[in-house]
Amino acid sequence: MHLKKENISAMTAANVFGGKGPIISADIWPEKYFPKNSGKFIRHVVIPPGSSLGKHTHTGEKELYYVLRGHITALDGEDAIELSPGDVLLTGWGEAHALDNNSAENFEMISVILFDDNEEVTK
Repeated sequence: MHLKKENISAMTAANVFGGKGPIISADIWPEKYFPKNSGKFIRHVVIPPGSSLGKHTHTGEKELYYVLRGHITALDGEDAIELSPGDVLLTGWGEAHALDNNSAENFEMISVILFDDNEEVTK
C-alpha cells in the first residue's frame, strides 16, 4: 500500500497529556491501515522549544519513539534520560513516560503505537 504525502495532513494540539505548548503531528500510517487490532498509528511528531508531552501511561499497548532530529529530556518510568538523533525509546506495560523540550531547536521523531499481544519483551 502506498500513501501519497498529499493525503497526510499535520495537526497541532496544545497541552497534550497536561504538557505545555503546541505539538505538531501527522499520522503517516493511521490505525485504519493496520491489520485488525495490531496498531494505532505511525506518526511524525515535532515538539517545538519550550513544549512538552505530559506524563502518561500505556496499558494494552507499546509506544516506540525513534529520534530524527534535536534533543529532548524524556521521563522513562522514573528515570530522566536525554534523547538524541538515532536513539530509540520503548514504553508500555503500564509504564509512564513524558517528553520536555528545553532546547533551542525543534525535536522531531517517529512515534509508533502497537497493541499488546501478551508477548514479553526483554529490556
